Amino acid sequence: MITFATPSGPVRAVPSQADAVGAVRYMLTGAASGTVYVTATSSPARWDRFDAVRATLGSTSARELPAEPLVRIRGRAYQGSTVRVLAYSADVPWGWQDPMPLVDTDDRPAPEQASPTLTAILRACASDYAARSDFPSL
Repeated sequence: MITFATPSGPVRAVPSQADAVGAVRYMLTGAASGTVYVTATSSPARWDRFDAVRATLGSTSARELPAEPLVRIRGRAYQGSTVRVLAYSADVPWGWQDPMPLVDTDDRPAPEQASPTLTAILRACASDYAARSDFPSL
C-alpha cells in the first residue's frame, strides 16, 4: 500500500498482483475512491519500445470506456490518463504526457479543485509501478 498527500487530502492506494499482461490495478481510498489501472507502454516518440508507464483512471485502456469503478472525489466521477516517460526525470515537464484529459462523466473538464488531486493520484500510482522490483519483467 502507498499513501500520499493530495490537495483534497490523503489517498491510500493498494496495488493488486500484476495480471497476465503485467498490468496492476490500484484500489483507492481516502480523499478519492475508485481504481487506477497502470501498465507498461511505449512513449509516443518510441512506439516500438516499452519505455513508459500509462496510468488510467478506472479503465484498462486509454482507448476504451472505463470498465472499473471510476475515480471519485466528493461523489463526482472522473476519467483521464497520463504517461510517465521513463527516459526523463519525473521532475521535468516532458517526463509526463497527458494523452487523455481529466474530465468527468459528462465530458466536462475536471474543476480547479479536483484536477491537482487527480494528477497527484495518477503520478503516484505510475511512479509506484515504475519503481517495482519486478518492473523489468512486467
